[in-house]
Amino acid sequence: MRKAVFVLVLFLISINILALEFDTRLAKSAQSSIIRLISDIQLGQVALFGQESPQSQVLIHEGDIVVNGSQKLTIKNCEFVQYGKIMIADNSTLEIENATLYIKNPQNYFRYGLIVTNQSSLLLANATLILAHGKKPKELEQTVLIERNSTASILDSRITSPFKNAWVVSRYNSKISVQNSSFDNSTGLGIFDGSTGYIQDSTLTYQLNTARNSKLIVEDSYVNSVHGGEACDIQIKNCVIYSYSRIYWESTLLVYNSSILSIFEVYGATAKFNNSSIEELVVNDYGSARLVRCSVSKTRGLNNSTVWLINSDGGAISTINESEVFVGYDLPLFGVVLFPYTWIPILSPYDNSDNYNSYHCNTHFKKTFPSTPKYSSFPLMLSIKIELYD
Repeated sequence: MRKAVFVLVLFLISINILALEFDTRLAKSAQSSIIRLISDIQLGQVALFGQESPQSQVLIHEGDIVVNGSQKLTIKNCEFVQYGKIMIADNSTLEIENATLYIKNPQNYFRYGLIVTNQSSLLLANATLILAHGKKPKELEQTVLIERNSTASILDSRITSPFKNAWVVSRYNSKISVQNSSFDNSTGLGIFDGSTGYIQDSTLTYQLNTARNSKLIVEDSYVNSVHGGEACDIQIKNCVIYSYSRIYWESTLLVYNSSILSIFEVYGATAKFNNSSIEELVVNDYGSARLVRCSVSKTRGLNNSTVWLINSDGGAISTINESEVFVGYDLPLFGVVLFPYTWIPILSPYDNSDNYNSYHCNTHFKKTFPSTPKYSSFPLMLSIKIELYD
């Protein structure tokens, strides 16, 4: 029996049905697994693929799967190989528990391998989802789509793909919750069109994107990059961001106790950073950024933008095209006292080779100030600006 099972798997591989990383895995596990080929799926109100107790089992199905009309499909305690699309629609549910689901089409590439739509739900619990469908990922991205008031909960799970540019996308007032999970190997997460995303204790090795009136909350996580635009609300707390990130076009950002190890750009948007470190901050196109108790290696204000550094180290500061950088101190009774950064007496020259204002600034408070700033011809007291800050 074991020999017959092994020969069957080798035959499937030879005709290019099994491929990529999981084909090798299936072949290696074939002698100790139960393999079932599912030719036709008839769903009632509730359907279970797999078994209640853990056991090494591989289920293979070819053809699309449609779950609708308040039906529920559960994939549990097995490896399920799906050659075709999966559609969860009209208040239906797909649950993947302690299982691995591969989605692939070996003949034709397609964009949406798994669609959850019209008030339906997806649950991944201690599961692995491998997006292995598609043949031309550079032309058309592989995508799991959560849309139209649907929800997805990803708990203690892993989502990955042997291809680049695979995505899990929420749009049209849907919600995604990711906890203690990972998005690996160029698999991104997108929150769009009035949707909400909540990520906690997770790792995203590719992009985390949000756009068009959506909300994103990220806590205690490692993220490669964050991009948010078009009136989004983003909150980041206790996170590490590794690569170039930006917010743009009337979006708002709050960052607490986080480390940004690359360039962060605020383009026509508003950002507030508290107790965080940033390698390089770029504020552009009428954008504004307020930093409180932060450390920045390089701060750049471009094109009518404004930066406030409150009890913060601005590093190498430069401005161009009517931008302003203020440094200040949160003083008892007065609130925040702000100075144009070029007037602060503890400045030291940095680099002015590009014909715009460029200095190095550390805004930590000192007890004594000379009566006239080193780099200003105006009296210090005439340059004081007092502003209440909450």
